[in-house]
Amino acid sequence: MDINNYLPTSIVSSLFDHVSETTFFAKDRDGKFVTCNQELIRILRLNLRDEIFGKNDFDFFPKHNAERYWEDDQEVMESKNPKLNILELIPNEIGQMFWYVTHKYPVVDENGTCIGITGICQKKEGKYLRTIFPESLSKVLEYIAENYSEKIQIQQLANLSFLSQRTLERLFKKTFNRTIAGYIRNVRAQAVFELLKSSTMSLGEIAHSCGYCDQSYMSKEFKKQFGVTPKKYLSLV
Repeated sequence: MDINNYLPTSIVSSLFDHVSETTFFAKDRDGKFVTCNQELIRILRLNLRDEIFGKNDFDFFPKHNAERYWEDDQEVMESKNPKLNILELIPNEIGQMFWYVTHKYPVVDENGTCIGITGICQKKEGKYLRTIFPESLSKVLEYIAENYSEKIQIQQLANLSFLSQRTLERLFKKTFNRTIAGYIRNVRAQAVFELLKSSTMSLGEIAHSCGYCDQSYMSKEFKKQFGVTPKKYLSLV
């Protein structure tokens, strides 16, 4: 069943072309994109909307991200219920990390069969994050997103949050189920992934721009996250 028969994708995507810092997408039952708006095209560094047709998240995002998106899609399609307010850290077209809130809805035909999903992702910063997380944590998240390329000390973040280092680390681990250091490593590795796809920088230059002391350490950390070294990844794309 063609999802376009139940969702006027060309009209909806054109409408969302005029909404800033918001991506729109629609996928079929197999997770393949059937349309999107210009904002998503820009983030994915594509030239034309047609270039996304027939592709899925695994063609554009790191495996662990794509797997999470697919799991959410499956939940929506199986339950036929929307999944709202999914908070995700997503890189932009040059690797900078930003928080987005995603809403996904099922697309159902006249027989009650779910034939795909549609959704939007809205960029959120500052004030919005403070409505979700304690202000102490939202300040830390904003700082890491803006300064991951620099050396970040945990005590520096503690001072920013007006908490002791021990209290901040405990609160962060309880909220995100990961340590602050682990979170920073993930943000940096994600930034490397994006730059590998989009830039002509050398591996050494990428390492420096993403906050690593040298290329060797970047390769080690990248392999932990994605299962291959940056050099190996470049040979595969």
